[in-house]
Amino acid sequence: MYLSIVILPLLGGLLAVNRKCGVVWGPILSTICIFITAILGTIAFFEAGLSEAPVYINLGHWFQSGYLNVEWSLVFDSLTVSMLLPVLYVSALVQLYSLSYMDVDPHKSRFFSYLSLFSFAMLLLVAGENLLVLFVGWEGVGLVSYLLVNFWFTRLAANFAALKAFLINRVGDTGLALGLLLGIAIFGDLSFATIFSMASYINGDLLTIFIIFLVIGATAKSGQMGLSTWLTAAMEGPTPVSALLHAATMVTAGVYLLMRHSPLIEYSSTGLMIIALLGGFSALLGAAGGLLENDMKRVIAFSTTSQLGYMVVCIGISQHNIALFHLINHAFFKALLFLSAGSVIHAIGDIQDLRKMGGLILLLPRTYAVMLLASLSLMAFPFMTGFYSKDFLLELILVPRNSTSAMAYILALVAAVLSATYSARLLILAFISKPNYPRIISPLIHEPSSLMTIPLLVLAVGSVFFGYLTHDLFLGLGNTFYQQVLFIHPNHLALLDASLSASSGYLLEYLPPLTLLLLFTLFPSNAKPSTSATTSSMPLSLSAAMKDSGSNQYFYLAMYTGILSHFNILNHFIIQRTLKLSVIIYRSIDKGLLEKCGPLGLKQLFTSLSFIVEQFSTGFVLHYAFIIVATLVFIPFVYILIF
Repeated sequence: MYLSIVILPLLGGLLAVNRKCGVVWGPILSTICIFITAILGTIAFFEAGLSEAPVYINLGHWFQSGYLNVEWSLVFDSLTVSMLLPVLYVSALVQLYSLSYMDVDPHKSRFFSYLSLFSFAMLLLVAGENLLVLFVGWEGVGLVSYLLVNFWFTRLAANFAALKAFLINRVGDTGLALGLLLGIAIFGDLSFATIFSMASYINGDLLTIFIIFLVIGATAKSGQMGLSTWLTAAMEGPTPVSALLHAATMVTAGVYLLMRHSPLIEYSSTGLMIIALLGGFSALLGAAGGLLENDMKRVIAFSTTSQLGYMVVCIGISQHNIALFHLINHAFFKALLFLSAGSVIHAIGDIQDLRKMGGLILLLPRTYAVMLLASLSLMAFPFMTGFYSKDFLLELILVPRNSTSAMAYILALVAAVLSATYSARLLILAFISKPNYPRIISPLIHEPSSLMTIPLLVLAVGSVFFGYLTHDLFLGLGNTFYQQVLFIHPNHLALLDASLSASSGYLLEYLPPLTLLLLFTLFPSNAKPSTSATTSSMPLSLSAAMKDSGSNQYFYLAMYTGILSHFNILNHFIIQRTLKLSVIIYRSIDKGLLEKCGPLGLKQLFTSLSFIVEQFSTGFVLHYAFIIVATLVFIPFVYILIF
């Protein structure tokens, strides 16, 4: 059964493009395979997770080099089977949604094949028993994500976005590869069991360097500060791709990598500090970017960066179980947000600009209802799914530890306020404000089909009830569910303190609704898109404010530009100079030194020598006799000089 969980998505990917299955049955069979896998994953969760009976599968020997012995091994422990829930459920619902969303696309079979292959690579990543198997799944996820983002390959924007995502992820892959090589040098093995058993005996500096390499890999894959621009670029792919990449699969791979190595991270205080600050700044910058974006899908993409920052902060303060709980909760409401956004975009003629929407609450009431539930869960509205993990996270960060924890708390709290702000702004501009879309498309606006509605309803139920039903399982005191895989050093335990300490956590419960009420007075519902060159790319609130108050125009413009300076510097400074350096290296080393010393240089050398030897072919016997005599004299002379 456990091997079928990994193999069935691969089979579904092959069936989707099988000519005998056809354009109709290929995607259907692929969807059936992923649904069967989801059922098997649920059984594995009860058997290997709740029963605390991990399963190890050895598929055979891979290679042996000296003392290094690597095998094709899979492990299904409580962490793996917990990751199966969001990966498989979201993958199955996305494929069901895509049956209707991509119905008229002539390349639908190829699309479903990519979706299944992506799920296969992600399952291989989370089920790998050693670093090398994990790395194979890691690279597979990156490769298939390039194919998915570039699915509409005739669009230049999709080409550039896919290339950008692929190259930025190569930076993280390089960091993870260096960590893999360092792990071989330090531990002499790549098996997780061997590595974790030696954690307390390894030199602290070497362990910190190893963790930094892992953090580099996680930063690129999970879109943290510095390597996050590919997340918004990936919005050029179809909306189901955005839901799959940003909800439960690719972006969670980096967080999973850090959680899997919790027995190592806990022994490096420097590593914990770096992770906590990285997550805090990522949460803040992601929330700021979402507040200043007008594209509906990009707003949700920035929220992904922010929410992943919360998970990384959890790991930085040694609360790995909360990170996992928020990861699963996030999968439900983020997938719902993306699929709801896809329904809106699909209904109004592929318009994604929030400034060109408005008034859709009357035309798309069901879509508005499920999107409202997802947004409330994202804002951690009391008793929604996101509330049980996000609010508990903020309470735990408040437990006094050190200056790093205090700074992470400030960053996370400000990000929480901004998260509620941009979520409410999206709802107001898209559904409640005055209509700004072309009047000609009004008769064409309609609710999604039943195949698109069913996944929305299922995810809506998860966004409301999943946190309530499972918070005791993930966060309950004395729970041994993750005792075997998620290690927390005794000096870093804070769960009991947070539960019993007198903190301001009860005030945090009312922060999102208060922010939501405040926004109804701050965001004008009748503002129209600006046609000015200065404000055409700005949010409505800033554009309207600049019109109403000429004296504050430069203040708003400076604030808008200042918050986005991080993204501008990364795009136009670091990436540009990196590409210039790549061109120099390509011309001087790849096309220069390596080719001169490699096949091209040898070819030119032998060509020159052949031309010289050809000059001696004169056709005169005396010339040939002279060459023979000179050779017979020259060879002994050289032999005498050398020896």
